[in-house]
Amino acid sequence: MAQRTFVGVGWATKFPGGGSAISISVNLDKIMPLQKDDYGNVRLVVGERREQDERSKATHWVAVDDYHYRRGASPEAPSEGPLPAEQMSEGEGRLPF
Repeated sequence: MAQRTFVGVGWATKFPGGGSAISISVNLDKIMPLQKDDYGNVRLVVGERREQDERSKATHWVAVDDYHYRRGASPEAPSEGPLPAEQMSEGEGRLPF
């Protein structure tokens, strides 16, 4: 599996009346060069950290969604979608949760 490109962090929030959300902070300089879709969106993924960050108290990480960018290609290059299953190595294409 390719190394993840981390672009930010997140904090889990629970609401008193029920429900929850993840507030995220991303580094704009790291996401501006990413290939955008027809609507100007970039693909990111948010995952839960194994341990809360001691300094920032972040509970989640934010990274480039490699699943939507071809393996070996730069996220700045146009994407033709995910690799076909037969071209993925073991463990690729599975969500980290």
